[in-house]
Amino acid sequence: MFQEQLLDEYDEKVGVLIPMAGHHWDRERDDLAVPLCSAMNELMVEEWLDKESRFFCTLHVPMEHPAVVVAEIEKYRNDRRFVQVLLSGTGEADLGGQKYWPIYEAAADAGMALGVHSGNDARGRHDMGYPSYYSHEHPGYAYAMTTLALGMIAEGLFDAVSKLRVVSIEAGIAWATGLQWEMDITFQMLGREQPWLKRLPSQYFCDHFWFTTQPIEAPENPDDLIAADEMTGVLDRIMFSSDYPHWDFDAPDRALPTSMTKAQREAILGATPMRCAASIR
Repeated sequence: MFQEQLLDEYDEKVGVLIPMAGHHWDRERDDLAVPLCSAMNELMVEEWLDKESRFFCTLHVPMEHPAVVVAEIEKYRNDRRFVQVLLSGTGEADLGGQKYWPIYEAAADAGMALGVHSGNDARGRHDMGYPSYYSHEHPGYAYAMTTLALGMIAEGLFDAVSKLRVVSIEAGIAWATGLQWEMDITFQMLGREQPWLKRLPSQYFCDHFWFTTQPIEAPENPDDLIAADEMTGVLDRIMFSSDYPHWDFDAPDRALPTSMTKAQREAILGATPMRCAASIR
């Protein structure tokens, strides 16, 4: 059914699977989290990847147990169908902290991106306890990505792991403008506190962060979206995502604003993801 409803229907050549179950298996004890994630990866190989050549996949890892994550990445590093390592948008510590660096180093060395999808612990997104409604929770995904990007850049991660590529999944795009402005002006005033940073924070951001379209912001005037994305400086790092089979699924022939140029649409639907993959491997 997946092939018929998405790949065949829209003549899609490649689909990157992000099964979400393993997204929550990280804060349990390692003797539970580790076998759960490992079993999910084995299931994806046997039931999905081996049966459909157009599928690629996301590696599930228990992110709060970095040594085990490194071993799981090594196990699959030669299976080129695994293109990214799944990381939750929130963790027990700041995700820019060195506790997690072995994960990032192993992913980059194996030629995998870091796919970040918020949705593990709502308290980490809002810092004020659990939201009451999904309409409260969903817009908060962007705030988790803001915090993650700020931490990774401030800690100097990208000088240490220069090949790391971070894909922001289901967190919007327009927030990237204000974050870069604020990081740069603060760095210009207080950068002496971070002598390990060799460039402006926005330059690290534009070099290492990539974005997916679903759910892309939807202003009343679609032209405003194009202007906002141009202001982010990452218009050339946006990749199509459908969020299939969720309720807010985006079809590739209808999701992007009609005001986009043909070249912009073609890049988002194909050329940019290929360039992202090539930049890692």
